[in-house]
Amino acid sequence: MSTKSTTHLKIDNGGYSQYDNSLHAQFHRTQYNYVAAVNIAKLNMPAEVLGEWKKNIDAEVEINKETEASIHTAKLLAKDRERDKLLTYLFGEIKNNKIAPDDLKQQAAEKLDVIIKPYYGIQKDPMESESLHIVGMRADLEKYPGEVAALNLMPVVAKLYTVNDEFEKLRKERREETGIITPLNSREIRLKTDESFSKVCIYILSANLHATTDEDRELISTLITNMNKTSHAFRANNNEIIAQRKAAAKKKKEKEGGGGEDDKKKPSDPKKPDDGKTPKPGREEDPGEDKA
Repeated sequence: MSTKSTTHLKIDNGGYSQYDNSLHAQFHRTQYNYVAAVNIAKLNMPAEVLGEWKKNIDAEVEINKETEASIHTAKLLAKDRERDKLLTYLFGEIKNNKIAPDDLKQQAAEKLDVIIKPYYGIQKDPMESESLHIVGMRADLEKYPGEVAALNLMPVVAKLYTVNDEFEKLRKERREETGIITPLNSREIRLKTDESFSKVCIYILSANLHATTDEDRELISTLITNMNKTSHAFRANNNEIIAQRKAAAKKKKEKEGGGGEDDKKKPSDPKKPDDGKTPKPGREEDPGEDKA
């Protein structure tokens, strides 16, 4: 004859209050998937309780997307500075070699100077425009591989093209993640998600305590075991993240070096409509002068 369960299990929360926003959302989403896979009638849990938890988890994910978009913005600025340095070096080498004692280098530089002149100073253009100019410059330079090779600039231009492609990939990712609107900040929504989780846990533990069949007891016991395994794994992951951050902070403090001012160009800088043609700026700037 079946009796009510006398096994008092506990559900470990893994210390989720210490997690960063991304790990916190992942934790809840993983736990939700375990609970949602069980027939909530077996847990005596109202559908709206599970639904509220899911709603809060989704809101956390959206907030994390906003954060990721900001991270992409920082990556964009860093990648743009990398392009600018390569451009400044490229332009400078062409200019300098116009007075090189080596006749071959001098002739190659003079020819490339005429070709590249319209692009001098594109480092100061809005980032999106700079991308287009680099594409146009590439098309022009590829017509003169001998001259580029004579100045040993093949590795430089190859890296420039790669960095420009990477910049465009980041810009596309950032554009896809903009326009996200969430009514609550991360702290508020985290509290709501944690509250939902606590409520779900109460239903699960209560269902385990009042289970009247071996099948139900086994079902709920397995669910709790899986949830606790998840909590242990996330706690270990969080501890590892904390250790890595401490090590990185220590390393950074030891290096403690300066750095140039952040580029003043912004991904949101307005740009003129593109007519489908690759634009060429019609001005000449000192190639040795980089952005502030």
